[in-house]
Amino acid sequence: MFLISPQQVAAFQKAKFQGWMSLTDKYMDGFQKLTQLNVQTVRTLISENVGEAKLAPENESDASEWQSNLLKQFQEKSASYSRHFYAIVSATGEDVVREAQSQVASYGGQVNEVFKTAVENASAASEKAAAAVETNLKQATSASLDATANAADSLAKETQSNVSAAGNAVKTGADTAIQSVNKPNQKH
Repeated sequence: MFLISPQQVAAFQKAKFQGWMSLTDKYMDGFQKLTQLNVQTVRTLISENVGEAKLAPENESDASEWQSNLLKQFQEKSASYSRHFYAIVSATGEDVVREAQSQVASYGGQVNEVFKTAVENASAASEKAAAAVETNLKQATSASLDATANAADSLAKETQSNVSAAGNAVKTGADTAIQSVNKPNQKH
């Protein structure tokens, strides 16, 4: 007897596969958002660099100011990119955690159901086993009592036969002794 039915195994595997696919979807959504952020960032950098190259200063005194401006923009853009990156990674992580918690709750219910079924099956099996042991014990006890009664009857009959034979032997011996005692008296 199996504790888990094939239907329960199939349902559990299906749920596990669907859960895996759901988690994969969450990760892929996050990856897609990061890819879009990177593509947008590259496009923005290219368009701005083309514009900045056109605005490049022609004399050296303006060049240091132009470089300072570029570095300031780079810091701001880096910070903005980092914020967007962190927001996407955090949102993806939260989605994955929520999905994992949902699956754990779902699997917990399924596992509890499997254990409940297993306990019920085990209880039914143990009840059947207990009934079988009880029946075997009754049969063994009955057979033992019958054998003991038969042995006691045989012993009683044998004892009665032995007592009867011993009684006959004693009577025969007593009769013979009486006759031998009486014969000498008859001779006198």
